[in-house]
Amino acid sequence: MLSEEAADIIIPLHVITGSDHTSGFYGHGKKKVLEKVMTDPEARELLGRVDVTCGQARASKWHKLKKCTIHHPPDDDSLNLHVERTNYITYCQLHYNLLEHPSPIGHGWELVNGKCRPVCHTLPPLPQQLTPHDCSDESSSDDERSECGESTDSDEE
Repeated sequence: MLSEEAADIIIPLHVITGSDHTSGFYGHGKKKVLEKVMTDPEARELLGRVDVTCGQARASKWHKLKKCTIHHPPDDDSLNLHVERTNYITYCQLHYNLLEHPSPIGHGWELVNGKCRPVCHTLPPLPQQLTPHDCSDESSSDDERSECGESTDSDEE
């Protein structure tokens, strides 16, 4: 029987680890990953809390000066694509007896040069607010200028 702590994280851990076809933990069995997570209180806390978004978890790691992003949780976009691939593989494995499966294109994969490749992300790596803007451009909208640090509030003196 699993401990209550392990039971709280087993489903999120299964979704994240997926299978060898979709996992960021390729080559590592679920048991080995579970053992590592069970020895890391921060990992257990993040997996067990559904109220934390991927962005919040990434920011938490960043603020703790753990800058190596390979160890950060995925962003929402990457996680959603990973879950789509996992869901597609699961469907195919459950319906192995079908003569023809639906196309993986649009389910976390894309066709590149005639080959099916996983889609890693569909959004830019940084939110638009964090992307550098050319603040000297007078044609910028008020919103864009305010992101560059200029105030759009006329009450300020």
